[in-house]
Amino acid sequence: MSDATPTAQHLAEHDGQLPDPSAEAQRQRLLVALRQGPVTTLQARRLHDVLHPAARVQELRERGNRIITCWVTDNTSEGRPHRVAKYVLTTEASPHLIPRLDR
Repeated sequence: MSDATPTAQHLAEHDGQLPDPSAEAQRQRLLVALRQGPVTTLQARRLHDVLHPAARVQELRERGNRIITCWVTDNTSEGRPHRVAKYVLTTEASPHLIPRLDR
């Protein structure tokens, strides 16, 4: 992992734009990350700017995505171990079947 802060990484990768803080944008960032592989709570916060990953995962589940939760130990940026969720996307919802949940 890079020594740059998540904000600095994002700015470098997205033409200086800060990430959209809306719940919808956070759900989309998390879903994109989950398509690439498992994501822990700390990774979602640190790398994808998803501040409340459990809520976003629940909302993705409500939209028909099958996401399982495993419990793992992950280290914070300060090096402290914590028991956190690791989310794994097993089945993605079909876009035409996703209920609209504006929050």
